[in-house]
Amino acid sequence: MNKNIFGSVRTPVKTVDTVNNAGGVAYSLSDKEALANIVTTNCFRGTFYSSEQDLLQLTKDILAKNNNEFIAKCAVYSHQEAGMKDIPAYLLVYLAGKNKV
Repeated sequence: MNKNIFGSVRTPVKTVDTVNNAGGVAYSLSDKEALANIVTTNCFRGTFYSSEQDLLQLTKDILAKNNNEFIAKCAVYSHQEAGMKDIPAYLLVYLAGKNKV
C-alpha cells in the first residue's frame, strides 16, 4: 500500500444507527435525504414491510420537517427525472394546503 496516497486521509465511517421496517440495521437519513428517497421511490402502495397508511404517514411526517422550496424542488425532480406521478401531485396539494388563508 502506498502510504503517500492512503496513509494520511482518515474519513469518519458512519455507523448503523437505526432499524429498518424489515428489522435489519440501517443508516438514518437526514430530513432532506428522507424526502428525496420518498419522492423517487414511493408510489403510495403497500410494500412487503409497510402498508399504504404507513407510507402516507411517513410522507406527512417528513414533509412537516422540510421547507416549502425544497418540497417544490422535490416535486419537480420527482416528476421530471424519476418519472413519478402520484407523489409530485401529492406534494403540490400539500404545498397548496399549507398556504390557505
